[in-house]
Amino acid sequence: MKLIDTLGSLKNALKFDSKKKIKKDTILKILEAARWAPYAGNQQVWRFISIDDNEKIKFIRESIKDGDPRLIKRLSVLEKITEKEINKASFRFDESYFNVEQDLYQFKIQNIHKTDILCAQSAPKFIICCHSNRLTGKIYGETEMGAAIINMIIVANDLGLSTRWIRIFNREDLREEFQIPRHISIDTILALGFSDDFKEDIPQNQLNLEDFLSHNLWENPFKVQQDLLEKTTQEEYNISAIDAVLDRRSIRNYREGDNYKISLLKIYKIVKAGLYSPLTLNEPFIKILAIDDPKTLSKIAETTKAFFIKQSHVHQVPLIILIAFEAKNSSAFYAKIDVGAINQLILLKAYSLRIGSCWIGDFSRKRIKEIVKCPNNWHICSLVILGYSKVYPNPPSRIGLGKMVFHNYWNKSIVKYSKTLSPKSGFFSFIMKDIIKPNTETPLRNINVGCKNPTFLLEKSE
Repeated sequence: MKLIDTLGSLKNALKFDSKKKIKKDTILKILEAARWAPYAGNQQVWRFISIDDNEKIKFIRESIKDGDPRLIKRLSVLEKITEKEINKASFRFDESYFNVEQDLYQFKIQNIHKTDILCAQSAPKFIICCHSNRLTGKIYGETEMGAAIINMIIVANDLGLSTRWIRIFNREDLREEFQIPRHISIDTILALGFSDDFKEDIPQNQLNLEDFLSHNLWENPFKVQQDLLEKTTQEEYNISAIDAVLDRRSIRNYREGDNYKISLLKIYKIVKAGLYSPLTLNEPFIKILAIDDPKTLSKIAETTKAFFIKQSHVHQVPLIILIAFEAKNSSAFYAKIDVGAINQLILLKAYSLRIGSCWIGDFSRKRIKEIVKCPNNWHICSLVILGYSKVYPNPPSRIGLGKMVFHNYWNKSIVKYSKTLSPKSGFFSFIMKDIIKPNTETPLRNINVGCKNPTFLLEKSE
């Protein structure tokens, strides 16, 4: 299926055909898609438990029915989120900041939870999605998980399955039942199956895009002329969803000059694609800010130093997309993962337009807030830089599914794996990333990763 068709059809299932089972090789293909999401420092912190045992499935359904205990906190005195805390890359919204009585989305979250419970009763398969919260996982783990989840949803959709992204459940019950270690954060549950009713809860086209999108400055609405909007329905490049997932690379060397600017129409297509993700709520708790003003780009680039080292590729690009979330209501518990999914859809859409991209996590959030006039109660989660690439990098090394995915029990690998020099994560995985030759074979297609059309990204579109 073409990427443009897949993105337009992403839906949260309402009910599954409980009698129709999913083959193991299909599940492995879906999990393989998660393996090709972007990550920081070669850590690859994702971990998954694939569940098809009937008793375990019943337990998961009960944990979903119990709900998320964080959503019922009633505190007379709340901790104030300081500017210093909210501007940390590792900022995480927790119960100490939240009072259900002050939550703007209380009733909508309750309704979503009811639908989750009903849908889970018919789901024949669950995937528990977790990440290691050590090293880079402590900072970027949730956003990286969002990218992995949207990859799985895209490939499941491509294979004819339906999914429901479930966020509201009792994480501690799951930790105890599956004996998940404390250094592993439990993020979400993905329910899978063949859908009985392929209608989404609230169609994406009912979103008021103006509430989510801005241009150059926080309060500046993103405006596109009507004649340009009409062109968004025209046929795009014939790239499949699976090719985009496998062959997109992080670019760190871009073409510069006026001939390599990105048109307003393409910017609109890219930022709009991010909102095809099944979000926690179809409410503007997230903001996507597209920045193409040269002066603003230059100021932002100066804030993106990694360990005091200038990231030169950020200075080369004609477009930066900033994604932030409001740190106040119940949506903030799940917002980092939502941002990760939006990031990945933006990256994939850009690739389909022959535009290179790179996800940036290391930058001064405080300084960028001042530059774009972002309110203090919002956390800037990530930046995506975009431009026309000079290079097509080789795929980086990736750990196999046998080290990443477990079956019904923690540490029971879903497939056998050969011992390799590549660590699961940690400092040595970063050292070895450019030494170990990557395994580019994939069950998603018969052509190795990165070899489908390596010149695709280098051919500048009109």
